[in-house]
Amino acid sequence: MNFQQNRKAYFLMTGLLLLASLLSYGGNSSHELLQWDDVAYVSSNDWVTNPSWEGLIALFTEHRVFNWHPLTWLSYIPEYAVCEDNAVCYKSTNILLHTINALLVFGLTGAVLKLLANNSGNTNTDSRLIFVASMVAAILFAIHPQHVESVIWVAERKDLLCAAFYLAALISYLLYHAAERGLLRLLPFAFFILACMSKPMAISLPAVLVLLDVFLLNRIELSVRALNSETVSHSFKIVIVEKIHFYLVMIGMMAITLLAQSSEGVELSAQESKLAVIAGALQHYVSAFFYPLNLSPFYPVEISSSVSIADYWPLGLMFVSVLLSLYFSKRKRSILLLVGCYLVTITPVVGVVTIGDHAFADRYSYLPTIGFYIFTAYWAARGILRSELATKVGSAGMCAIAILFVTTTHQYKNTWQNDLTLWQFVDARYPDTSIIVANNLGIAHFSRGDYESAKANFQSAIEIDPARPRAYANLASAYQALGDSQASLQTYTAGVSNNPDNIGLKVSASFAFLNSNQDERAFEYLTQALNQDDEFAPALLGLGSLLFKNGDLDGAISSLQRIPKGSEVDYDARLLLVRAMAYSDKTQAKELLKQLRSDYPQAASIDDVNDWIDQL
Repeated sequence: MNFQQNRKAYFLMTGLLLLASLLSYGGNSSHELLQWDDVAYVSSNDWVTNPSWEGLIALFTEHRVFNWHPLTWLSYIPEYAVCEDNAVCYKSTNILLHTINALLVFGLTGAVLKLLANNSGNTNTDSRLIFVASMVAAILFAIHPQHVESVIWVAERKDLLCAAFYLAALISYLLYHAAERGLLRLLPFAFFILACMSKPMAISLPAVLVLLDVFLLNRIELSVRALNSETVSHSFKIVIVEKIHFYLVMIGMMAITLLAQSSEGVELSAQESKLAVIAGALQHYVSAFFYPLNLSPFYPVEISSSVSIADYWPLGLMFVSVLLSLYFSKRKRSILLLVGCYLVTITPVVGVVTIGDHAFADRYSYLPTIGFYIFTAYWAARGILRSELATKVGSAGMCAIAILFVTTTHQYKNTWQNDLTLWQFVDARYPDTSIIVANNLGIAHFSRGDYESAKANFQSAIEIDPARPRAYANLASAYQALGDSQASLQTYTAGVSNNPDNIGLKVSASFAFLNSNQDERAFEYLTQALNQDDEFAPALLGLGSLLFKNGDLDGAISSLQRIPKGSEVDYDARLLLVRAMAYSDKTQAKELLKQLRSDYPQAASIDDVNDWIDQL
């Protein structure tokens, strides 16, 4: 089934899939950008809000929010120019991208099933069977509740873009791997690079291409009897030499990703914990594919340590089913292809390297479960087309499943309406389990001015794990908002006591004491922080602020000038530096302010400082 010969089918499917996606994901007028990554990716990202040539270069050469995916950043720029903070725009684009991906699943399913039919000698396989299977796979993909996180969460645009290029790479490889013209043969590699620039999870593609060579395209002989120097050389050429450029990009992406995420604390988890996370993830993604009615936007890592071996019976059942299928089925190559592709594509995110506080996430299943859609749809289509009665019963059954999925997806996507609805949903699912859930729910309440509820959530987070600094800073802010400065300072003191190695909390405490005119305590915490890292930019800003407040302008200038440009406190540090210099050299201060305005054109406080200098 190729596009040129089936244009009407593709036009029909495009309309049908767009309708299915809109029914599932439409109606988001009340949705907001989430503090959970959306704001950092879009509205507070100067690459997006204030595009420039310098920003464009930085977008490709630097990482942000512990990620490097320049195409994803680029995709937000035209939307922000038109929509700014209107979440509906970004979600509408995501829905369109998801529809395109479903259409690509339609094409990929047709190509895979046609090749499988040819491999089995069924060259006359009913084209209607392939079309129906492709249609079922695409529609299921479009409406499946497991994809809600990838589609409706603005920050997961990277999932959708990566999948689009990844699927295009697979289709082009199946169509053009034997093409004589070099440009056609380069298509998969071009799509691979674009996929990697959208999300690093695409690094699994070279291994998937090898699996296609072995189990679908029959380019590599697996028979032991056929092993000889010629077949080994041929296999080496296909697996290694032919794909060396893929491997080089893959290695480069792995290095970039580890570098970008190292600042968040990428660490190998303990062996027992690691095995529990991996087993839980492998089981969850398959289970959620077949039963997607008990999903969550966030699965705390703590749930992996609270399960027993008996809870992994679905994983054991899957393993036994695969073994029995390999033993009895005549379609061993298809089974190995399905299982192999699933394991290969899920490996980068399955939990071998622990990043963050989630055990697994449904967004990670967007690509790895593609094979399940293809083969499930194939067997469904075979059943539906078996007889006239089967067609009627099967069609009714598929319609019932479609209605269930569309309804479930439409309801579940409203969980992402705002931060409060999202974290309330997770908290109801996992009460008193995760500091991340309690803390983020507190932040959601705080942003809406409900400081009492925020205080209760932050206190709950500290009770769950006293050795986590973020909750202390948030609880201190809640007390401050409620007008209880003393409780705020006591919270910082307790936080530093329970987290003596956390330099960031010490700096936050120093600012709190500085604002309360307890300069000695502020200096004490700053000294401790700078003893840990004498180049820590927030600590240098704190010291500069303290010295400026006490009239030591030379000391303040010296401290502030040590802060590198582009640091997390760059703007505040340079603005304070301007004020410190203005007392002795207004001209130089004005020049620094002019440069600051060039770097931060939307910062309103620059005008206030300029007026202050004029009146000085």
